[in-house]
Amino acid sequence: MIEQEQPQGNKEAIMGSMGEKCCEYNEVSEKELYREYESVLETWVGVSIDAVFTTLANQHRRSILYVLDDHVQPMSQSELLNVLANLKYGTTVDEIAPTDTERLSASLHHLHLPRLKDARLIEYDPSAETVSLTKAGKSFSRILDQFINTALLD
Repeated sequence: MIEQEQPQGNKEAIMGSMGEKCCEYNEVSEKELYREYESVLETWVGVSIDAVFTTLANQHRRSILYVLDDHVQPMSQSELLNVLANLKYGTTVDEIAPTDTERLSASLHHLHLPRLKDARLIEYDPSAETVSLTKAGKSFSRILDQFINTALLD
């Protein structure tokens, strides 16, 4: 049997030293766990987590996720446009200025929906003009909802 060297010094100093090593170990473990979690998410989503968060940094894209999360069936692009117009202007597409409608429609079709699709948060078929959330999109929508609810309660 190999004899282990016994640490010298008082109990508090020894326990303090052990505690520091435990904290260092836990910090490393948490960092490794976080990296592993991020890796699993990236594999599951199929795109980097940074790309997802960059995409969700835009308020309009987060609004699209919230709207789609309330619908079980795919939404038509025109229905989504109406809901977003109501959120932004407080009225329907028919009641806002044509230039505002065109601007909103163009940004939806050419900017926001393609970026959400690239981040694999939505399924978007431009030819059929339908939009729906992917499983990852539903998860991130709920994560954002939980974050907002937690922030409001604190």
